[in-house]
Amino acid sequence: CNTNLEVLHWLVQRLGGRVCRSGRETSRHKASFRWDVHKAVAVHLLRYLQPHLIIKRGQAAAAIKFADMESQYREERVGMLPKPLPSAMQMLIDDVTRLNHRGPVL
Repeated sequence: CNTNLEVLHWLVQRLGGRVCRSGRETSRHKASFRWDVHKAVAVHLLRYLQPHLIIKRGQAAAAIKFADMESQYREERVGMLPKPLPSAMQMLIDDVTRLNHRGPVL
């Protein structure tokens, strides 16, 4: 989320997508917004940025790997991903959840 609409509109002009409201303004917080973009654009951007990331490098790697596995899965089988997800894909989700945890890495 971001409270600076100028930055988000800059992203939309250059990469597409849209800006959506994420949180309401209150007496203590500014309104927040998020940039929504198609998965293909997001993965392309992650591939480009990943070598330059420091703190979020692990999350980016997991997201790219998940997208690659999803594409391969859809090529081999027609339709939606199964519930529950294949274990390798679920492990990537679990990794990102762990890496996003505030405080010391568990």
